[in-house]
Amino acid sequence: MLICLSILGGGRGNDLFQFMHADAFCRRNDVTFYSPTFTEKYCKDFPNLPESPKTPYIVKKFLYNRYYRKLNPNCIIGFNDEREIPKYRELVKKDYLVNFCYGWFFNNDLYREEDIRHYQKLFEPKVDKDTLRQKYLQHNTDEKIIIIHIRRGDYKDFMEGKFFFDDDLYIKKIKEFLKSLPKENYKFLICTNDENFDLERYIQEFGNVIQSKEGPIEDQYLMSQAHYLLGAPSTFSQWASVMGEVPYYHIYDPEETITKDKIINEIGGYKYKTK
Repeated sequence: MLICLSILGGGRGNDLFQFMHADAFCRRNDVTFYSPTFTEKYCKDFPNLPESPKTPYIVKKFLYNRYYRKLNPNCIIGFNDEREIPKYRELVKKDYLVNFCYGWFFNNDLYREEDIRHYQKLFEPKVDKDTLRQKYLQHNTDEKIIIIHIRRGDYKDFMEGKFFFDDDLYIKKIKEFLKSLPKENYKFLICTNDENFDLERYIQEFGNVIQSKEGPIEDQYLMSQAHYLLGAPSTFSQWASVMGEVPYYHIYDPEETITKDKIINEIGGYKYKTK
């Protein structure tokens, strides 16, 4: 049995989770999994990714249109309905020669520590870690770092701006977040795609605040090195949370008060190790 993820699900965070969920499920169920599309797109960012053979593409090109679909009517699996995830898992485990899949609604239902360690190594990013640490992650021994992911830009139109929050809301949520955490000293790092971000406003409110001026892969690495993450719902920061085992809170409902029990520190049953 061979599964090929042939169409990716969207932006960086979506792609990474789409790959990991499918790959982890297949590894646990002895199903061979490839995604040449994913590897080609991300191999420069993550050099530990193995090369994907072209065999699935060859099979698709020469067999799919004329013959293969008659032999295997389910050879194209669209993960399009969240309610159908159990059905998709069973289809993936079917003993067919090769299946091609696409779509966002598939997840791996169980993660073990060895799974997380595997993907942390596989997705070790190609960034200058020493420079990034020196520039953004220096802190006193009695300090911890909170990274605030302020997603603007594309979020102005995404879901009609549902998660496009202004500074007043972020500042309010940071204060709530602090109340939910142990009473310690905190340093703040802002990661944002807002070209006109008002850093001074946050410095006036919280004092020890700096802003990343890096690109997406560097920002995602920085987030993975924090002690806590806070931001709008985003698979971009959620991925960093998993890779660095960083507790996070996503602002789905601006009216919900942040409390300790609402901070997430796990994925698929695996609880993060405390830093």
